[in-house]
Amino acid sequence: MKWSEFFVTGEPLIYAADVAIVLTIIGIVFVLTYFKKWKWLWNEWLTTVDHKKNRRHVHYLRSFDALPRRRRCAFDAGAADGSEYEIS
Repeated sequence: MKWSEFFVTGEPLIYAADVAIVLTIIGIVFVLTYFKKWKWLWNEWLTTVDHKKNRRHVHYLRSFDALPRRRRCAFDAGAADGSEYEIS
């Protein structure tokens, strides 16, 4: 696979989303480093065996996973056959 096949090109919104993702990741890494929270993140979130914290992790992941479905349901709520919304 070549780099040109990996990236979607020609769409300004795709470029903006790519930049936003990269800046968000850089921001998260910066904040964790600045406040020295890497050890806390590792001990309290990533490697915990506390079932209550693990349940929260699953809840967060499920809520993020459900966002596209909720958005799709909101856009499809207007017309049952989808005739009002033309998505290209």
